[in-house]
Amino acid sequence: MPGILCHNCEGKGHIACVCPSPRINNSNKVSVPPISNSAQTPSPQHWLMDSRTTHHVTPDLDNLGIHYEYQGPEEVTIGNDSKLPISHIGKSSVVVCDNKFNLDDILHVPTATQNLLSISSFAKSNQVSIEFFPGHFLTKDLVTKDIVHTGPSNDGLYSLPTLNSSITASYTASLGFGMLVWIIHPFQLFVKHCHLALLSHHLNLLVYVLHVLLVRFIKFLVMILGFKTPSL
Repeated sequence: MPGILCHNCEGKGHIACVCPSPRINNSNKVSVPPISNSAQTPSPQHWLMDSRTTHHVTPDLDNLGIHYEYQGPEEVTIGNDSKLPISHIGKSSVVVCDNKFNLDDILHVPTATQNLLSISSFAKSNQVSIEFFPGHFLTKDLVTKDIVHTGPSNDGLYSLPTLNSSITASYTASLGFGMLVWIIHPFQLFVKHCHLALLSHHLNLLVYVLHVLLVRFIKFLVMILGFKTPSL
């Protein structure tokens, strides 16, 4: 499994910018402004849980909501002692089964082959505990003790399927806009037909348009709130 080697103290499990040991050389540290990541992918990302690293690792820059270009000397060391360069560092927030979680301390390693989720960092950032069982795992809120996520074990590996929160927000906004148009259109017809009905005294037409508008509004509430009601 990959590990992280600190260039400052040559210890494992952290990088120099968070090293507890006295700094030996700061000449390689470069400070750059944050860059907002606008690229988006709609498919879920699976993060393999790793208990031996303090940082998340991903080959996909799209998984970092906010990132900094990294020009330090640290590298990620994998099991065969090969060293992989770190391109960016940053953080993000993800959605797992309607629950939003923070992913801090993400290392973007373009040559990595999979996403690795640091269990310790994830638990600390989100104030949760993770319990592992032979066929599944549970994620619990530390305060309420409620189970916020349950996931399976696949071939002995535990993974977390996530969606980038900005993607989810964009999708929700698009859905909401579409539903708003879906409601406004019959409302516009309603105003038009109200005028015609009043002019021609066709009250049946007015009642019909009212019924259509009411039915659409109820269905809109059902879809947004997730209620189950008899079909209209």
